[in-house]
Order: sequence, then C-alpha cells, then structure tokens
Amino acid sequence: MKDKKKQLSLIKKFIDNSSKFWNDHNIKNLDSKHKKILKNFSHRYKQNIKLFSDEIIDWESQSNLGAPFQLSLKKIKYSSLRQILSIFKGLSIQNYFNKMSFFDDLEIIKKNKGLAIIKDSPVHLSLGSTESFFLEKNISTNNRWNRYVYIASQIRNRKLLSNKSKNWLDIGSFYGGLQAILKKYYKNQNFYLLDFNHQLCRSFIVLNKLYPDANHVLPNQKKKIRNNKNNFFYIPVQNIKDIENIKFDLITNFFSFGEMSRPFFNYYFKKKFINNSKIMYFVNRFVSSPWFEPTYKNDLNIFDYENKNFKTNFFDIFPIHHYKNVKRNLFGRNSYRPISSPYFEKIMINKKY
Repeated sequence: MKDKKKQLSLIKKFIDNSSKFWNDHNIKNLDSKHKKILKNFSHRYKQNIKLFSDEIIDWESQSNLGAPFQLSLKKIKYSSLRQILSIFKGLSIQNYFNKMSFFDDLEIIKKNKGLAIIKDSPVHLSLGSTESFFLEKNISTNNRWNRYVYIASQIRNRKLLSNKSKNWLDIGSFYGGLQAILKKYYKNQNFYLLDFNHQLCRSFIVLNKLYPDANHVLPNQKKKIRNNKNNFFYIPVQNIKDIENIKFDLITNFFSFGEMSRPFFNYYFKKKFINNSKIMYFVNRFVSSPWFEPTYKNDLNIFDYENKNFKTNFFDIFPIHHYKNVKRNLFGRNSYRPISSPYFEKIMINKKY
C-alpha cells in the first residue's frame, strides 16, 4: 500500500512538472498508430490517475508482449490478480508458436553474452508486476525484456558506452527498460529519454524506484540541473529544443523511427544533435510499408537511415523475435505469418572520431 501511494505521488509530480502532459495527441504530423495510442491514454486515465498507477508497465494499448505459459508459485507471487487469471490463456496455439520464438531468442542472448544481464536484472525484480517466465529461481524475463537484454549486450560488447562517455539519448524509450538495465553498468552516465509524456512518466516511475539516488530531471525542471553526471533527463517530444546543442556520445532508436510519418522522421534527422553525435545505433524495419502489406502510412526504408557524416560499423538482421509468427488477417485469410518486413540492426560511427 505504501508503494502504491508513493507511485501515485510520483505520477502527480510528473504531471505537475510537464505543462503539456495531456496534449501529445495534438502533435503535428503524428503517425496514426501513436495518435490512436495517445488518444486512448488520455481517454482511459485523465479522470482516473489511480488506474494509470495500476497499469504502468502493461496496459490495453501497449504491453511487455507476454511470456510463455508457466505455472509456478514464484510466478504467481510476482503476478497481479489479472495476470494470474490470464495465465491459462498461455495454453493457446498462438502462445505455442511464441514459446518456440521465445526460446530461440534466449539462445541468441546466450550466444551474445547476455545471460549475465538477465541474472543481473531479472524482470520480476526490475519492473514488479508484469508477465514473467522464470528460467531459474530468481532469474526471469519476458518477450520485451529479451529485446532490451540483447540490445544492452550489444551496447556493452561493442563498447558503445563507457565510463568516459557522458551523454546518451534514447529516442522512444517506452517505460525505460533499457535504461533500467544499463544504469547498473554506467553509473555516472547521463540518460536522456525522449518520448511522449505518458511514456516518460512510466519511465520516471520505474527508474525512480530502481535508482532513487540519481537526479531525475522532469520536463519543467531543466533549470534545476546542478550536476553533470548521474542524471535522468525526461524530454517530451515538444521540448526537443532543450537538447539541440548537447553533444551525445550515443543516440539510439529502436523500432519507432520506421513507424513515423516522413515529416516527423525528417524532423529528427535534420537536427543538429544527430549530425554531431559520436555513435548512432538503430533497429528498424528494412521497409516500413511493403507494397503487399503497407503496415504504416509512410514510404521509409533502409536507405533513409544513411548519413554522409557517418560510416557503418555494424550491420545485420536484428535477431530477437525474428522467428516469431504473428496471427493476422491478410489476403482474406487469418493465419500465423512472419512479419512482412524484418528488422535491421545498424551501428554508425561519426567520421570525425
């Protein structure tokens, strides 16, 4: 009960320190997917902040993408009542396919030296009440956490951050899961999270709970910054001007660039901080909207991520969820299929370095 009251208090604190908290759906050139999510968020929570407090990680428009069926006392202990009641939904055919993909992802994570990260940051202890699959007694993960663990292992293995680096900007940070993992290894790093207000609020709740001794700088508090390290900066999309002159050691975006409208995408890529950054690390679709299944209303593809100021250091298929089959309607038939476009993984280094 005490934790719930504190969480509710943190939500109210964030809202009080973000002048446009409920207005993100009015952002110009917003893609239809995120416009719908933002409208749903405002409709669902504006008159019921307590419900928002209950659904920080998993809610009806976005989730942790579930975990395979598992019935254990440990899992029940760390699940909400709603999650306990839904456990047996995991016996469906769809979850069988997802289970196969889940264990493929775990093998990839092991090959990439990521199992130690799961041990350091088990999802049930990092996030609290969310769907989890226990690998061992105190080691757990889920589908979205596997993404974060793999990306974190890439950042560590390829030394994209170090104890000497200062500023990392993540564009589209969701609830701060990746930051929650990496903060353990880069304690003095400044973490800049750029996203919609409600996502930043979720991140603030998660990261404040895990790292209460860090400096958490809310949208309207930029003038209160006194330390040049160990900061979490929560930057709403509308406040992007606040970071235009900052030199970033690393800029990342995972999955959301490819969902944007072209004007919104170009809005980011023309920014000064993009061209001045040291390293960029992206995971997005090769083709956002294949002609046979136009997923998003844009014409973005792999060539749009090129930048003449950068050289490619690493390029490959993003392996997590690569073997997952999703049930959806296509050509008049409802069936399990791979996604229409796979995801690329691209790391670029500024030629100045």
